[in-house]
Amino acid sequence: MDGSEPVAIGEFVQSLRNRLRSDERNRNCLVRGEIRQWKPYSSGHTYFSLRDDNGQMSAVIWKGRCRIPSGIEEGQEVIVLGNVDVYAGRGQLQLIVERIEPIRKIGALEQERQRLLETLQKEGVLDREKKTLPLFPKHLAIITGKDSAALADMLRLSETRWPGLRRTVIGVTVQGEKAVEEITRGLSVARSLSRIEHSEQLGMPPVDVVIVGRGGGSPEDLWAFNLEPVARALSTMPVPVISAVGHESDLLVSDVVADVRASTPSHAIELAVPILDDVLSLMVDLEDRLHRGSIRRFDEENLRLQQ
Repeated sequence: MDGSEPVAIGEFVQSLRNRLRSDERNRNCLVRGEIRQWKPYSSGHTYFSLRDDNGQMSAVIWKGRCRIPSGIEEGQEVIVLGNVDVYAGRGQLQLIVERIEPIRKIGALEQERQRLLETLQKEGVLDREKKTLPLFPKHLAIITGKDSAALADMLRLSETRWPGLRRTVIGVTVQGEKAVEEITRGLSVARSLSRIEHSEQLGMPPVDVVIVGRGGGSPEDLWAFNLEPVARALSTMPVPVISAVGHESDLLVSDVVADVRASTPSHAIELAVPILDDVLSLMVDLEDRLHRGSIRRFDEENLRLQQ
């Protein structure tokens, strides 16, 4: 002992924590490891350990701090971006997670996607004659996430382009374990609404064009649109379907199978819904041309008869 006053353990841990947090080297650390003791709590926080053969560290995802990709589970290998901290109550180092992504299996998933495309190609599904979009749609069905930003954009843009156009929104889960079931259910509902007898019972025109899609996300978030049940449901739709999933750089099985591919949900609306004012202007112009043509023809015939 050198005679210096001892420091209370709580004060010491807090001082250590401050030094760790102030060091830039302990911020935005990018690490990889295997998940152990994955425990989501009712508070919204999620606690787990990140480990490999040479070490491990506790980690926490605070409620609302970052998006947790669907399918994260015990034993999965992930990449984590986070900040080093000390949990003072236990004097324990931990990683405060800012982002987490599974490493998996995109390789294995991509192989499955390629096998599905090969199967569909051999069956002629990809080479079938694609249905053309109606020139003036009477009833548009939109299959996407309920209350999503993509839906809000599509509704706003469609109303701007053709006010009062009949639209039916079929809200579905677009990622996670239930996504495939929900998307195929949505397509089944749209198929029913396209039948004349069904639409007559509801007192509305039959659905004559369908948009199915969502906004952007990670490859895992979009993967439901690469799976066979969705592809099969798309290929058997009786009316044209536009696939509008993610961003322009994303190319999914649904894009290849659908009748039309849109780069974004907003682009799908631009493809499906004409601008009413432009149509009305064209009709006025055509009417004027027809009128002038009729007058000219009348004058020509009248002159011929007088000769």
